Amino acid sequence: MDKIKVIILGASGFVGRNLMEVFRENESIEAIPGSSSEKPGHLWLDILKPDTWENLVHLQPDIVIDASGYGIVKYQQDLHLLYDINYLKKRDFLDYVAQNHPNVFWVQVGTAFEYQLEQETLTEETPCLPKTHYGISKMMFSQYLLHKPGIRFTILRPFGMFGEGEDNSKFFPLLINAQKDKQSIDLSDGSQGRDYMYVRDLASFVLHKITSRPLQEIENQVINLGSGTCHSLRDLAERFAKEIPDFNPELWNWGAIPQRSGENDKFYNASTKAVSLGFKNYNLQEAIRNTVKFYYTN
Repeated sequence: MDKIKVIILGASGFVGRNLMEVFRENESIEAIPGSSSEKPGHLWLDILKPDTWENLVHLQPDIVIDASGYGIVKYQQDLHLLYDINYLKKRDFLDYVAQNHPNVFWVQVGTAFEYQLEQETLTEETPCLPKTHYGISKMMFSQYLLHKPGIRFTILRPFGMFGEGEDNSKFFPLLINAQKDKQSIDLSDGSQGRDYMYVRDLASFVLHKITSRPLQEIENQVINLGSGTCHSLRDLAERFAKEIPDFNPELWNWGAIPQRSGENDKFYNASTKAVSLGFKNYNLQEAIRNTVKFYYTN
């Protein structure tokens, strides 16, 4: 039986790396990471370099998973590059793929930040009125995909994610590394309510849909992914504290800085669509344990 050939764009990033690791455990999948430079075992494809696009078409993949993006971490501040990578050049690349390999199935990893976040409960019907450049650029590409004829697709909108390999500038790695390095860190009061899930929940869901087939079940769909539960950041931090060796509460200086301007009190995924399609959440405490172990051993 032929393997399902899957290209993962953004394979060096947080979500992409976890997709690769989960997919490589399945013998029915041939997972090929995309890379912006030539590397053995990788597909050389740079969204910003159209002369590399034909490399994807030559491979004739069954599925392309787009986990690429720019602007989700603090040091990615170039707005011109953000809109090029997340929308303008990616739109042109999608046109190229639709014209030259129309049978491919495109899985777009979007974000909950595409929505209007002023309300607490969010579903796929919530208006898309993002207020951040990252959310706006991701929403623009989603809208283009939704109205693009000639290509099969699904759009996943994950809420907060944590797990192995997340950038050290993000909230949970900051907490863990403060304890690991025995360096105090100033925090807000942590009352913000968020919906967080294990990054491998997304990877496992995509793998399940690809291997179970038919993909028509998720074709032309927008699907929210989250835990469906709202936890305060401080509550989640306390769960992490339980897994941290020699935890020192004095290193997490809660209430030392104000919340960011305009930061919502709480929002979470209130949709059950993903669950009806087979999405499952990993045990939260075990996922946290795996995450802490990763940062303490790397």
